[in-house]
Amino acid sequence: MENMVPQVDIDWKDIRAVVVESDDWGVGEPGRGLETPRELETLYQVLESSKGTDGQPAVFTAFTCMSNPDYDAIRKNGFTEYADTWPAPTSEVARKWLQGIGRGVYFPEYHSNLHHTSPVVWMDLLRGKGPDSDRAKELFEKHSFAQGRHIPEFQGMTIKTMNTWIETGIARFTDTFGYAPCAAVTSDAYPETEVLWSSHGIQAVSLKNSRNNNGEVVVYDTKPWNNQDPWMPMGGFNRFYDLVYLSRNVFFECTQYTDQTPENVLPVIRTCWDGNEPAVLTSHRKHYVGGTKAEGLDKLAHLLQMLEKEGHVRFLTTAELNLLYRHGWSTRRHKNGLLVRKYDKNARVKLSLCVEQLISLPEGRDCSDKIADGGHELSVGTGDYIAITSP
Repeated sequence: MENMVPQVDIDWKDIRAVVVESDDWGVGEPGRGLETPRELETLYQVLESSKGTDGQPAVFTAFTCMSNPDYDAIRKNGFTEYADTWPAPTSEVARKWLQGIGRGVYFPEYHSNLHHTSPVVWMDLLRGKGPDSDRAKELFEKHSFAQGRHIPEFQGMTIKTMNTWIETGIARFTDTFGYAPCAAVTSDAYPETEVLWSSHGIQAVSLKNSRNNNGEVVVYDTKPWNNQDPWMPMGGFNRFYDLVYLSRNVFFECTQYTDQTPENVLPVIRTCWDGNEPAVLTSHRKHYVGGTKAEGLDKLAHLLQMLEKEGHVRFLTTAELNLLYRHGWSTRRHKNGLLVRKYDKNARVKLSLCVEQLISLPEGRDCSDKIADGGHELSVGTGDYIAITSP
């Protein structure tokens, strides 16, 4: 297969982009369930307190798991088949997720269905005998599906059942958040998983590889099944699957590791820019909800404040990064229409929606004279814009 290289030429040293990817949202934990609307509101306020050079607030790409076991239903069916539950779009937590999207600080993407656990293997354990089965049954009574070890999500599935499983998760995602996911991430992926993701509209695979804060590529010897590639460059494009591959190059597990403080992480972010890459941070929900919430949010706020003072920093979503690596420009929904970014000077910005007015960021200059082709093309230089679109 030919070398997979980025399709566009973006000067990330100048753009200085930061993407905060956070995993494991939507996972119901024993004794506390999902993240709460109050916890989400506190996170949103932290994100809104810091802004990039474009005047837009910091933003989380929240990789979300789309399935939690329905323990009562599983017990009722005699452990013969997996059954799950998910908040209705009208539930309080779902409405709070949507509020975060509307405020421009919280953009979910697809993590998995059942988090790092195969429903096939789990049901076999619940029906089986022996120490592992006894432990699974004990955890089941505590409403916990996690077994203290990774059981790859797709283990025991055929291609057909894997396809149905992914299709169900993506349909649920779209119904909940009002848009189809652009990116997917899991260290449980098999090679065929990427093919199925692509067939269901996924455009970007996050965590194709990662580097720790010393710049060393992380190889997960404990997960030999995963489909990561330590040699894949950031933004590498697989034209056969129509997928952009993204890496994580900054670790910010802020309540877990003492060397991942804001002061230690900021130089790592600068190193990414100096190496002509966007800084893509890896983090997890556990730092911002539950018992570690106060400490994690304080450290997040501190890092964002440091980045704001750094100057000339832009906070992007994973979906924007995908589009920038594909086209050199991107769009993201905004309360006034679209947030448009053009970072490749040679790119042509072609939109499906009709633009009525174009405003440059952060200065607010009217650039409507740059609207062409009946409102569907923007003849603009590199920069950030708000495009006010027709209803």
